[in-house]
Amino acid sequence: FLTRDLLLAKNFSDALSVLKNAHRTCAFHLGIGGHADNQFRGAMVDHTQCIIVDDTTVTPYPEHPIFDGIVYWDKYSQPTHSYCFRDLFTAHYGDFTAELLATNFAGWATTGDLHAAIFDYAHRKAFFSNARKSYETTGSLYAYHRQFTELDMQALFNEAAPSS
Repeated sequence: FLTRDLLLAKNFSDALSVLKNAHRTCAFHLGIGGHADNQFRGAMVDHTQCIIVDDTTVTPYPEHPIFDGIVYWDKYSQPTHSYCFRDLFTAHYGDFTAELLATNFAGWATTGDLHAAIFDYAHRKAFFSNARKSYETTGSLYAYHRQFTELDMQALFNEAAPSS
């Protein structure tokens, strides 16, 4: 019920409070954004703690430099033979779009096994991808390797309610 409670929070501060005070039973990373005040925080959560970070406090060591306006976790401690988000951020810093994140970052970073969602609040767009159904035998398994669907959220919210 945590996702529901976060969505029902009155504002950004309340959502962070809900997350910090929740009964947590598993480990996950979660991003929480507030459109009204243009805030974003990342949460590193497990059953014992909830660490909230922003673009000035996340991964502050040489292999994972801080980028103004970007909250991220690199899934590998660097240096390794694996990629580093630093490389993509350096190459595209200042030119990010939601579509670029969906088409280039998600698959490269192998992030979003079951579900991947990227939101562009300024342009009211959303990009979604879901993992393959368990009974399907063809196509990529993970969401990050599957096609993203772009939704025009403004058009969806302007849809008239169905009449009964």
